[in-house]
Amino acid sequence: MWDAHFYTTPNVSGKFLITGGYVASLDDSLGDFPNGAVLVEDNIIKAVGRAEDISAPDAEIIDASEGVVIPGMMDTHQHVSMSLTWGIGVDQHLWHFLSNTYLRWLPSTSVEDLKGLKESGIRAFFGFMHPGHVYIHNTNLTDHEMGLIAKSGGKIALSADADVQMGMGYPPSDLLSSTVYDRPSIRLQLQVQRGLDHNAEHKARRPALKMDFTARDGLIWATRNGAKAVGMEDKIGTLTPGKRADIVILTSKRCLSGSANPFGTAVMHSTPADVDFVMVDGKVMKRDGHFVNVDVPAIRKKAREGLQRILENLKTARPELTQAGIENFFRMGEKSHRANVAEAYVHGAEVGDYLRG
Repeated sequence: MWDAHFYTTPNVSGKFLITGGYVASLDDSLGDFPNGAVLVEDNIIKAVGRAEDISAPDAEIIDASEGVVIPGMMDTHQHVSMSLTWGIGVDQHLWHFLSNTYLRWLPSTSVEDLKGLKESGIRAFFGFMHPGHVYIHNTNLTDHEMGLIAKSGGKIALSADADVQMGMGYPPSDLLSSTVYDRPSIRLQLQVQRGLDHNAEHKARRPALKMDFTARDGLIWATRNGAKAVGMEDKIGTLTPGKRADIVILTSKRCLSGSANPFGTAVMHSTPADVDFVMVDGKVMKRDGHFVNVDVPAIRKKAREGLQRILENLKTARPELTQAGIENFFRMGEKSHRANVAEAYVHGAEVGDYLRG
């Protein structure tokens, strides 16, 4: 449900004491705190620990009771221009989507997309084919290709929902402990991998007696690993004193009972409606489940108008490709890919040498 209310109080930095909830620092040197507290001053985390050990009489108190306090998550792959058209590709395989939906329906990323991200207060990173680049949909890469990414300083992100739905294959399980994830995928990725592991045991006529990855692992994929992917692991990704204050409180106040497992709540059971509090770089962006200084009805009106423009443009778009046209689109894509790789051989210098080796 869209939030029709919003706070108009200033979302400026200040001094805050977040206290009373389960604090999942995800910093292995600190640990997690069942009744914890996080002290923030300006945009920096000053202290993390047990609630009874941290006090700040001059700080604004943020009550996190019945909640889980986690680091801000990193969505490592996002098409901003697709935000208006969710659902249009839910029954399509990859090549149908690319040829008949992506190229016909969707507007190109524009200056307006970048402007919107800046106004939202979201941390956003852009880059292409440079050291530290994050690669997505890597379901069928060979070990050699993985080596190229590693040699370039790149990182790999997995998007289980799109990969599985569109026929791109299963995300490679041998990367799960070190890769980064789209936020919408961590719940699905965890369950898909468990299903694959359990099925292998069943086929061998053995009982499935273990789970290699926990809900806490899933939360690390979306926070600590995401920060590492964009080269900011020393600044964000965990609730650690000295890091920037990117903090989220997930609440169970609207549930019948409280949380029996805070990591299960965060990864397996929470929805956007459970996001009670959001702080980005020390600034409060959401409070008591309501956005701060964001007029949601006005934004929703603009979004609906944007979708209508897209639907109108579709009336004059080229016709959908036939099955034969989609197959030709696929062949042309493969041809273009081979040409790009050949170009890398010629002009890739160090990477080209590695390719030849």
